[in-house]
Amino acid sequence: MNSSLVTASNLTLSLGDKLLCENLNFTIEHNQSWALLGRNGAGKTTLLHSLMGIQATSAGSVVLNGEDITQIPRRKLALMIGMLFQDGMGSLPATVMETVMLGRHPHSTSLLSDSASDKEVAVQALQAFDLAHCAQRRIESLSGGEQQRLALAMLYTQRPELYLLDEPNNHLDVAFQVRLLSKFRDLVSNDNASLLMATHDVNLAARFCDHVVLMLNSGRHLVGTTEEILTEDNLSAAFECQVRKVKEGQMTLFYPE
Repeated sequence: MNSSLVTASNLTLSLGDKLLCENLNFTIEHNQSWALLGRNGAGKTTLLHSLMGIQATSAGSVVLNGEDITQIPRRKLALMIGMLFQDGMGSLPATVMETVMLGRHPHSTSLLSDSASDKEVAVQALQAFDLAHCAQRRIESLSGGEQQRLALAMLYTQRPELYLLDEPNNHLDVAFQVRLLSKFRDLVSNDNASLLMATHDVNLAARFCDHVVLMLNSGRHLVGTTEEILTEDNLSAAFECQVRKVKEGQMTLFYPE
């Protein structure tokens, strides 16, 4: 199997008259976890949307499993890419169980009924994200943290090859952030999948990701391994404040001054 899952080549993205990135190149291989870091407005969400084919690029290409992303039928694409959107669940008039089952839609062979295996995957997801006790509750009755866990559970049931996570730690307490990202890291390892996570949390990126795309200003960027990119100088330039790095045993932590 070709280890390359998605390749961005000479990618240039703009929003209005603002240049977000220029000539960005990177390849995500199977079993890799990537972080996407940068300030608010740096273009992280726009880049995720372009990798999913829902945001037009100014130049360059995105190739997924050897196919141009713009030429892949949407149903097939849903089997290959799953995305956690930053704006959450919206206002679907559905229960928690009905919502998490939507993640199995790309795999479904029937429009009239859900298979036993699909239901089993959904139940496992609700259990994994501590939502089994509220399976019959309506979405609008959930707290912000519960809705975020539901969105992650729905993505968990989709089981694509590439997980795109836009601020997955939104509304989640610290314990859940670590626990849920650990589950997705396990999926990447066990399912021969990959992950790209946009986040403001440098420490989560350092803990869970092996590669980084760091978006700077004026279209500039840095791409490489976590160890190469997450330095005091690089992070200070990206976030326009002094960022310090400390090591405690096997743990590396970053903090702004």
